[in-house]
Amino acid sequence: MNDWIHQYRKEGEAGLSKKGGRPKKDPESYKVRIAQLEMENELLKKFHTELRKDELARRNIGSSNHTEGDTQ
Repeated sequence: MNDWIHQYRKEGEAGLSKKGGRPKKDPESYKVRIAQLEMENELLKKFHTELRKDELARRNIGSSNHTEGDTQ
């Protein structure tokens, strides 16, 4: 809070018109980051699909446990 008082005493009203804070990011950097995240999501979806296929194959999901000779 004392910073703006010090600034006013040093530079007058002109010192209060200065913008402070963090500089704004370049919109292009957001586009690059979004593209990276979209690519990562696609890779994760493919990886998840492959893991799911392997898991189902290990469990023999979808195949019957009965042989042709079984009668029940």
